[in-house]
Amino acid sequence: MLPTCKADSWRRAACLQCVIGLFFCLLLSPWQCALAAEETPSDDNPPSEKYIDQLIDPAIADDDVDPVYRELIEQPQGRRYFGIQLHHFQEDRDRQGVTYENGLLLKWRRETRDYGDFEAEGALLGVSSDTMRSESPSTGTLLTLRQHDFAISNDWLMQNSLGIDRTWFDPTLASSYRFKLPSTLLVGANTQLSSAVGEIRFGAGRLGRLDSGQVQTFDKTSGRLVSAGFSSEPADNLHTGIHLVHVDGAANVADHGSFAGVLEYRDAARGRRYQAHVLADSRGAAGLWLDGDVYAGRWRHRFGAFRLEPELLWTDVAMASDQQGFYSRADMQTLRYQLAGGLEFNTSDIDDDALRNGTRNITAFVTGNRQLSRLSSIGGALNLRDSHATDSTVTGDSRAVRLTVYGSHRFAAGTTRLQLQVADLENGPDHGHGSGITWDQAWETSRALLVSSTLGYESESGTGNDESRFTAGLLAYHEYTSRLRWDASLNWTHTENDSTGINTNSVNASAALLWRFLPGWEASLRAGINDSSEDSSGALAGTDFEGTERSVFLSVRRDITSGRPFDRYGADTGKTGYGNVAGVVFYDGNRDGVRQAGERAAAGVYVFLDRRYRRATDRDGRFEFTPVPVGQHNISIALEDLPLPWGLDDEGPRPLSVNIRERTSVAIPLVRFDE
Repeated sequence: MLPTCKADSWRRAACLQCVIGLFFCLLLSPWQCALAAEETPSDDNPPSEKYIDQLIDPAIADDDVDPVYRELIEQPQGRRYFGIQLHHFQEDRDRQGVTYENGLLLKWRRETRDYGDFEAEGALLGVSSDTMRSESPSTGTLLTLRQHDFAISNDWLMQNSLGIDRTWFDPTLASSYRFKLPSTLLVGANTQLSSAVGEIRFGAGRLGRLDSGQVQTFDKTSGRLVSAGFSSEPADNLHTGIHLVHVDGAANVADHGSFAGVLEYRDAARGRRYQAHVLADSRGAAGLWLDGDVYAGRWRHRFGAFRLEPELLWTDVAMASDQQGFYSRADMQTLRYQLAGGLEFNTSDIDDDALRNGTRNITAFVTGNRQLSRLSSIGGALNLRDSHATDSTVTGDSRAVRLTVYGSHRFAAGTTRLQLQVADLENGPDHGHGSGITWDQAWETSRALLVSSTLGYESESGTGNDESRFTAGLLAYHEYTSRLRWDASLNWTHTENDSTGINTNSVNASAALLWRFLPGWEASLRAGINDSSEDSSGALAGTDFEGTERSVFLSVRRDITSGRPFDRYGADTGKTGYGNVAGVVFYDGNRDGVRQAGERAAAGVYVFLDRRYRRATDRDGRFEFTPVPVGQHNISIALEDLPLPWGLDDEGPRPLSVNIRERTSVAIPLVRFDE
């Protein structure tokens, strides 16, 4: 019997539900009965246990969650990092006593949602020695606060720094192929505003310098600096930038203001780039240099002209001036061979000042390399450098022609490289020659152990500086485990100078150990010894010298991280997953692109990933970015801070690819431009 419905609305709705439910019960009852008959339990098939959804059972869910994941989701948003590092350095020099350096380094980072990312770096150093026992130890400090990617509106992004930092310049304005505008160290403030319109930069502070200790600290010097600049890209293929700098009260330069400007035209489709740079100061000096970079098939051609008047000033840093000339360089590279050549002509004393000694310099070179097979290659270089005094003083003339040939082959024992060099030399009225031979060997041991050695001999005679030099070196690097690695080096040099009668010997040995003994803890130890001696004959007999320097450097670091998501380095590629980028920067004396045992590491060089993320190379020239998003990135270095005459064959960013959970290794060789 159907239920009776009342007049109230809610009762009518309930009545309707009852009717619909009764209809479906009657419709489905035959099938339900059949299924019930089939599922009637028997003695052979007992009924199954009641199913419990573990995903919605709070007790079971709490027990099954991965502890690592639980810890991650319970952390606050925004990555946090705090690092503290203790240093102890001890150096013992003969007849000078023992010097002690104790340092403390602090680093802190914090990501925020609304105010960008914050970063702080600090250092404290105390120095004492046996000779100053009665005095209090000297101290030094360093503190820098930075703010990255602070969005002040939908269109403008701000970067800030407060404390000790370098002046911020437009990279295109500060760097070119032939000349660089060096940055200046100051304690003050820097600000950069970025938008689609362009970038605005401001900076002001007291001038200073970094101490040369193991832990660098800042010392203020006399003088103040104020700067402002603007750069923009008014079109897709144009870049413009200007910067104004005012310096007063500096001890090494007169009070002045300077103006720098750049105009760059790029045509990526046709492989062309042209730059025009101008620099002028308030004391009347000016400079102009033009650079071109053109690709034509497989060839790349770089050329330019320059004129910089005497005593041209830019900030408080000395820069190249009083010269004019031009340069041209072309290079080509294929899978089998490489060719490069260049010519530069420049003169000094461009105003014919009677109080200055002017010179006319010509530098030219041709280099080439041929890959004979997968295991063998040969190459060579011809260099010419001619310097002529424009004031007709013969003693100011010099000329050097050097020919270098080399070959390498990969044997079972490793890769062998043999280099021969001859030179024709003139120094004023003296005419002589030079020669040399170098054997470099990379020994095949294991993937974890890398060993290389070098042996060399050079001689020069007939130029008034007759000298012979013998060198030997050994370099080893072993990554025993991911938590323990060591490296060691040994270098020996013996020099015999027939002109002065002085023979010198130098032995330099060092060993280092890095141990990650606990999660978040790292200890490193480096010990070194440098022994040098001189023995004299002839007029200088009896002035023999012998000295030894011994040093120990101990460091302990503690890193504490928390928060989510993970910090990262490198531009967003739109892909998931991370790898890392690690490499080394070194002075490539033989221009082969491979670091040999006798080639020095370039320490303190700033390396940039995707033009923004910065790392400074350590004492061994090494750097690392981790983690880095998977995909394509580029890496470059701060060219304006490299010591002259060192630079890069290609000053543009180097492309690299990062794979998931893999390390991408990069070697950046620095080459001399005066060879």
